[in-house]
Amino acid sequence: MKGSSMKTIWILGAAGALTLVPAVASADDASATCEEPHDLDKYQLLRRLSLDLRGEIPSLEEYDALDAEEVVPATTVQHYLETDEFRMTMRRYHELMFWPNVSNVRLNNQNALLGLKAGPALRIQAASRASLYRGDPDATCGDFQQTDFDPAYPGQFRPKPGSPEGWRMVSPYWDPGNPVKVCAYDAQETKSVGGVECNTLAGNADKACGCGPNLDFCYAPSQAASKLILASLREQLARAVDDVVTGGAPYTDLLLSTKAWQNGPIAFWKKNLAPNLSYSATYNVADPDEEVLAKDYLDETWTQVDRKGSHAGVLTLPAYLLRFQTDRGRANRFRITFMCEYFVPPAKLDPAPGCDPAANDLTQRCNCQYCHQKLEPLASYFGLFAEAGSTFMSEASGLPNPNMACKGKGSAFCKRFYVTDAMAHNPGALLSLQWADLHTEYQTNSEAGPRALAQSIVDDGTFAHCTVRKAFAHFVKRDMRAQGAETDELALLDSLADGFAKSGYSFPWLVQELVSLPQYRRVR
Repeated sequence: MKGSSMKTIWILGAAGALTLVPAVASADDASATCEEPHDLDKYQLLRRLSLDLRGEIPSLEEYDALDAEEVVPATTVQHYLETDEFRMTMRRYHELMFWPNVSNVRLNNQNALLGLKAGPALRIQAASRASLYRGDPDATCGDFQQTDFDPAYPGQFRPKPGSPEGWRMVSPYWDPGNPVKVCAYDAQETKSVGGVECNTLAGNADKACGCGPNLDFCYAPSQAASKLILASLREQLARAVDDVVTGGAPYTDLLLSTKAWQNGPIAFWKKNLAPNLSYSATYNVADPDEEVLAKDYLDETWTQVDRKGSHAGVLTLPAYLLRFQTDRGRANRFRITFMCEYFVPPAKLDPAPGCDPAANDLTQRCNCQYCHQKLEPLASYFGLFAEAGSTFMSEASGLPNPNMACKGKGSAFCKRFYVTDAMAHNPGALLSLQWADLHTEYQTNSEAGPRALAQSIVDDGTFAHCTVRKAFAHFVKRDMRAQGAETDELALLDSLADGFAKSGYSFPWLVQELVSLPQYRRVR
């Protein structure tokens, strides 16, 4: 490099190009030792900043431009913060918080899943519907094109009663350019019968209901539709992160916003596929006031909608609710990620006086009670969002609390959501609120929802302090010394948290402050 006596080496970059970079000091280089902490020189600092903020090493041109500078200019950091690479780097940072991989979540059920099963054409996989259509749980259709349809139902393609059943060629929503063979009963295009929508559990029981126009009400074979939907749910969460990292929104929107991004696969799923449910799979029926856009399944454009109600940023996005499927799991992840608090088991179990080792209420069970007295109230904030699902449960959504019609009932619906045992505590209550009569705050918390929980930690400063601690650990590569035996950085924590709040919770502001710290700009 011009005007520099610094040792350099060539390395092979990710794109296959050779790049000249500063060499690491050798063991016998008297100017730097591993034993002594020291400040980074400007070239080392540039490399660290580029890797941390962009996920890539600086270019040769960037190194050359630094020759004429005394230090890395503040404008360089500002430029890095405005790049798309910074956005993607911060996506990866937040993925470590949310664990957003939901690729193994089961969305579909056999009643709405198409596939090949010992026959010439696609058919719904459920034995119950095969039996409904063809009188045999294993029967498929014949290998010929169906042309004999009931004229009493024009445009619905109902096979004529008594006629042999073959297949129809249908252009499916997931690949409209490549028509597929589908058994004629399964391919019926009826949308509703007697006021019952055909893309619902109730519609599954009617012989006149099939997969609807373009097979809109059924999942594609081999989980093809589910894979794209689940990938979209992960991207939906990532876009919420983008909004607060480079989109100009305050970082508090990560927890408090009612807005969400929606593309074709998500909108199509919510409108057509999610209602065609099974109580043994995840429950994702759209909320009564939820805005669902009219988008084709293959529409890749993203549009922001307002979810309203009790929604709370990423906390009520399907990717979060389906990744952490119990209220306790959701609350514990919230506590770890946004409060920086962890449950640490005691070195010695010491049952509290008056505890009950057999109590079903875990806040009263010996040894369990220590964690659960903290966890259960937090979990109750999520109490009206379906476990193993994403639907907000309310009177309007057909899930009131209590539902005394489920007391003593063994239906799949009742067992999925309610305390059914007439001899159990609080029969008829939502399972998530079984103990709300003994802990009145549970009912209050569930009605307030997770946004109230989030607002409380924003208001008391917990959120700002936790955000600073996590970001500091990420960039400085160690925890802040702000608690326990060493607290020499407690004042720094308070100062950064206060500044973060005063900046309007600007995440780029916080990152710029952190990478300007002496702790960041030195070798420890």
